[in-house]
Amino acid sequence: MTFEFCLLDGINDSPEEARALGDFTRGIRCKINLIPCNEVAGTGFSRPPDRRVRAFLDILAGMGRETTVRKSLGSTAGGACGQLGASLADRAPRG
Repeated sequence: MTFEFCLLDGINDSPEEARALGDFTRGIRCKINLIPCNEVAGTGFSRPPDRRVRAFLDILAGMGRETTVRKSLGSTAGGACGQLGASLADRAPRG
């Protein structure tokens, strides 16, 4: 089983959140994939600093959780995770 966890700057990227995720997955054979949020204009959400992402990963690894950080691809072209859907939503007809 894989848990995908989107990290949002100042919202769910704290050491307490990392420990809570580690506790939640205790006893479950799984992998945790951390996904730093990509910037999308108008959402108010932003990517945590790399040092905070690394600290989050280190806490989970210290708890014995297999954890990786997803590499962001396509963010400069607006095609990274979360960006394309947001740009299409901006063009959707409103009714």
